[in-house]
Amino acid sequence: MLRQLLAADRLNLATAPALVADDLQLLGSVLGELARYDESESAFREAIQIDSRSHGDRHSKISSNYNELGQMLLHKGDLAGAEAALRIALDGVRQLYGPESQPAWTVQSNLFRVLEMQGRFAEVLPQRLRMLEQEKRCRAIPGRKRLPSTAICLGSTIASSASWIRRSRLFARHWRSG
Repeated sequence: MLRQLLAADRLNLATAPALVADDLQLLGSVLGELARYDESESAFREAIQIDSRSHGDRHSKISSNYNELGQMLLHKGDLAGAEAALRIALDGVRQLYGPESQPAWTVQSNLFRVLEMQGRFAEVLPQRLRMLEQEKRCRAIPGRKRLPSTAICLGSTIASSASWIRRSRLFARHWRSG
């Protein structure tokens, strides 16, 4: 059924690339869960390629797809590929949401898991401890509990607009109302 949906949406690729990219992302996720890793990887990479052409290299969908690709490659056992994909995802979410954001912590945690699977515990432990301390500090700020999910929504909504002033104003307005 997903392949039929994708085929129908591909007919409109020129006018609706986001639909095709979304279909491919969903297909990649499903195929990964079915342990059809090579097909899953192809779907994710095509979704990333389409979204990159549509939105540029810095967009929340691209970071999300690289994160999912990295997790799937981890399950496949391709640790080098997983590390590379997760590093791209981490760079993207840090630029979009900041280094101490929930999306950055999530991707960073996924990357740490890959590094641990590679036996790089000495490299990971200090970073994990630093990340935990950062999260504790952020959670201690009044009104901060709702902030990560709201910031993600705001960032996703206007990330492709390159309107940093507007994004900053929306963020500041939410922070004050927090």
